[in-house]
Amino acid sequence: MKAITQKHPEGCALACAAMLAGRSYDEIASLAAPLGIRAGDKTLYTSTDPLQCLLDQLGIPVTSTERPFVGWDSLPDRALLAIKWHVEETLAMWHWVVFHRDESGEAILDPAPDRDDPVRRDLSGIHSKWYIEVLK
Repeated sequence: MKAITQKHPEGCALACAAMLAGRSYDEIASLAAPLGIRAGDKTLYTSTDPLQCLLDQLGIPVTSTERPFVGWDSLPDRALLAIKWHVEETLAMWHWVVFHRDESGEAILDPAPDRDDPVRRDLSGIHSKWYIEVLK
């Protein structure tokens, strides 16, 4: 799976969808727009609904509910993680990343534009509140 960098401050969900679909960020943004999903929309990091709707349109099955994060070993091989979870003005917010496990080990693919390396293998400093399992 190839890491993709988000192009907008609220674009982490679009970048994660692009990673899972194997498509470009711009292509996913274009496909999302008719669904009412745009990078400037805060619901991309305050609700799971827009991302789940987009992934459904892309044919990428995910669980319909969030599951509590209890540890790296308990995660499925692919998942969307909510990290940097916090509350701003009574609104829960987070940053989306993709967790990926394969024969080379576990990694987080982080779309944040300020990362020198978007593939993070040292997971010790990453804290997640919950995740959504990617079923494909």
